[in-house]
Amino acid sequence: VYISPNGDRLVELERNAFRMRVFPYGDYVCTQHTREELRGLTFSPEGRFLATISVNGLVRFWDTQTGTPGIIYDWQIQPLHS
Repeated sequence: VYISPNGDRLVELERNAFRMRVFPYGDYVCTQHTREELRGLTFSPEGRFLATISVNGLVRFWDTQTGTPGIIYDWQIQPLHS
């Protein structure tokens, strides 16, 4: 479970998906599924964006207000292990 820096979003990370909800009320902003296995996530310092990273090095940025995907970076690196 991850909480945004400003405390208004809570994200639950699963193997191939994440769920983002308004915190503390619990209303879901979005549930996003990916084809790749997710290894981690982080919020931008102001909490406006969420970045997810998959095992194959794909980094996706998401708008935390709407849950919509934004920029995608494919680093084309070897699989990541935590």
